[in-house]
Formats: sequence, structure tokens, C-alpha cells
Amino acid sequence: RTIRVGVGLAYCLALSPDGTQVTASGSPRQGAQRQTFIWNLETDDAPLSLPTESGIPLQVAASFFSTDGRLLAIRSTGGIQIWDVTKRSLIRTFPTGNMRAFPFAFSPDGFRIAIANTMQGSLRIHEIKTGREIRRIEAHRPGTVTLALDYSPNGRFVASSASDNSLRVFDAKTGTMLRKFYGDKRSMGAISFGPESMRIASLSLYYSVQVWDLAAAMGTFRTKFNNVKCIKFHPTEPIVALAGGRSEVRLYDLNSRLLLR
Repeated sequence: RTIRVGVGLAYCLALSPDGTQVTASGSPRQGAQRQTFIWNLETDDAPLSLPTESGIPLQVAASFFSTDGRLLAIRSTGGIQIWDVTKRSLIRTFPTGNMRAFPFAFSPDGFRIAIANTMQGSLRIHEIKTGREIRRIEAHRPGTVTLALDYSPNGRFVASSASDNSLRVFDAKTGTMLRKFYGDKRSMGAISFGPESMRIASLSLYYSVQVWDLAAAMGTFRTKFNNVKCIKFHPTEPIVALAGGRSEVRLYDLNSRLLLR
């Protein structure tokens, strides 16, 4: 099935966890403001378009579904918007100034969201329903660029990676730093928790991938992969997927440490 997103380029693809909905952003016509559309993959119905009369232009830079597929977070110029997918209603906007590069992550239960202040090294955890800030964590030194955030599947941990070559794991409830890991002398990029929440994978930009054991406080797997850009754990198995190189995707079994394909 091919889905067309207006004219020009399509941006910020996100697939709902149950696989029934997909969202992407694009311009409905030449010169028009970029909009976000949601398609139901089980029907041939026309896509739903999210309204733009919210006071914040939807120059979308990223979008993610909550784990239950109930909410959609859209990062755009000026803020992170939380939408109720069923009602097509804007629940809340978390302002971020004029910067688009604020990493964010939903808690597994969909009740909270972690948002990093890219240049200040801090991250905030908010209740989505009330907007209340319930925790502020000074994750990295001011001036350090926070590049990625991730919540563990069990909701206990939140992790951030940054340009100071570090990956830091915090107790999501107290804000206490539990682990700090360093990569291969390059900025840490994308990160991904394993399904059991006790392993986390990270990439050193354009160079290598490492997997860290939180209980043992040490790295357990490392491989070089030129121009690596993305990393993701399998949702149930000890398998990690990497994307990069010359248009390559690689799958590794972390138990055997073998390349699957």
C-alpha cells in the first residue's frame, strides 16, 4: 500500500503500537503549512488531519505514539503537542521556545512525558493530564547538547545521551543517577532500552554501537558500524537492530553476539 502525504517531502513517520494507524506530516498543497495526517491501515478511509488553529505552527520535526496508541506527541517549532488520537483534540502543549531539537519520550503508561532541554543539560518529567512538572533532573552539564531520551519499558528508568560522550540512567521517580557510561570518544546518539529494562543500547555517532548491562554496570556488546544512525531493540527478544552504513540494516542476537542478517 502506498500513502501519499500531500506534495513534496513526507516527514516524521510514526506507527501505532498495534499496527493499525500510521501518521506522517507533509504539505497538502504547494506553499501550504505542513500538517500531520493519521491513516487507519484497516480501512480505505481518508486520513484524519490534525487542526492547526492551536497558536503554534505545525512545522513538525518528530512524532511518537504512546505505548497504548491513545496519544500522539508532535514536536514542532515552539512546543511539544500532545493529541488525543481518537478525539483529534489537543490535550496540552509543552513550550520549548523556538528550538525544534528537544528530545522527548512517553512513559510506558502514557501518563507522563520526559522532555530534555537540549542546551541546558536538564530534563523535565511532566504529568500529561495536568501539565505539572513532577521532576527536574540535571542530567548533563549546561552547554552539553542532549541528543536522545528513552524510558525503560517497566517505567522505572529514564536515560539520556549527550554530546559529552555520556549515557546516563536515572531513577524516574526520584531523579537519582543510577549509572553513567561513556562511549567511543564521540557524541552519544540514539539510545534504546531492552525489553527487560536492564539493558540499554547506545550509538557513538557515525562509528559504533554498544549495549550496556545496568545490573553489572558494564558494557556487554560492542560492534563498529560506519555511519550508524539508528538503533532499536526487538520488543520481546534480545535482538538489536542497527541502521546505517551504505543503506544497511543489521540484526544482532545479543546472547550469541552473532549477526543474524
